[in-house]
Amino acid sequence: MSGGDELVELLGRAGLEVVGERRVEEVPPPPAVWRHVIGSEVEPTVAVADDRPDLVAELNARWHRLASDAGILGGDGVFLIDFSGNKGRSWMRVRLTDGWDLAGVLGPRPGQPEFLTLSLDGDTMVGATAEEYAVWLVAVDRLGERREEAARAAGAETPEEQAAAWVSLFEGPKPLGKLLDAWADGLSLNPATPKELRSKLWERSHYGMYSALPTEAVDAALAHPDWQVRSRAAEVQPNITPEQWSRVSSVSRTNGNGGSSPCWPPSVGPKSPRTPAGRSPPTRPPACAPRPSVSRDCPPLCRSPWPPIPTAVCGTRPASLPGRTSTPRHGTGC
Repeated sequence: MSGGDELVELLGRAGLEVVGERRVEEVPPPPAVWRHVIGSEVEPTVAVADDRPDLVAELNARWHRLASDAGILGGDGVFLIDFSGNKGRSWMRVRLTDGWDLAGVLGPRPGQPEFLTLSLDGDTMVGATAEEYAVWLVAVDRLGERREEAARAAGAETPEEQAAAWVSLFEGPKPLGKLLDAWADGLSLNPATPKELRSKLWERSHYGMYSALPTEAVDAALAHPDWQVRSRAAEVQPNITPEQWSRVSSVSRTNGNGGSSPCWPPSVGPKSPRTPAGRSPPTRPPACAPRPSVSRDCPPLCRSPWPPIPTAVCGTRPASLPGRTSTPRHGTGC
């Protein structure tokens, strides 16, 4: 069963009919709306003690009342939902069917729901989350207006207030590596990110490599100990100078590890060629030892069809180019 089928089956057990194909909705994504449910300053609209014997039934009844009053259950009954286990983190269009049971199914266990429901216009939500001694139901309306108000307030912040906000962000638990990676990816893809910040992101996010970096950042990338980083920088950076190409060739021939192989990373060495009987193979192939074809272990830089790249990095020319035959240059390094 595929991931999509599993989600449909789970929603079916909760009494929800999936409506139409999965699509990109013109509303804020689920993580943005979840902030109204799990934020540090959130207060519940309704809190239901988790020791009630009729907990699941009470939660379902309270959610339905809030969702109906908020207009989430429109004329045709279709609304958007996100829930724990929805790894795609995109909204699904659903409709209630007979015998529905959101609080008993959409969570780690019955009575501990973790789901978020949203009107089709993205302006009203009701979410459910389990806290320490109670289950919270949080209803928020006028989401669009609230976002605009927050944006205006953020735009009116003074430099001192912005600095204080950054300080408060790091006063709690330190962000984990995955969160830092996600931040770096987002900043790298944001066209409004300042150039001086963008030039510091390439080591944490590969997206940061796809914009023109300052000379010192390109130098650092081309001298990086990881051959994949060097290869990516040489392939995508648009303003590499002849001097930098020369250093690429030098670093590639030593692999950044003192070895003599021009193409392979330190953990993947070229295999020794077979030798006639009675002759011992060399303990290590020379840097330009002839090879019949480009090894699949060469980084993409050495397989580029553009002649200057493999020539500079690996001491080779491409094995073939459209419409012409290429002969190896002083043997071939790959």
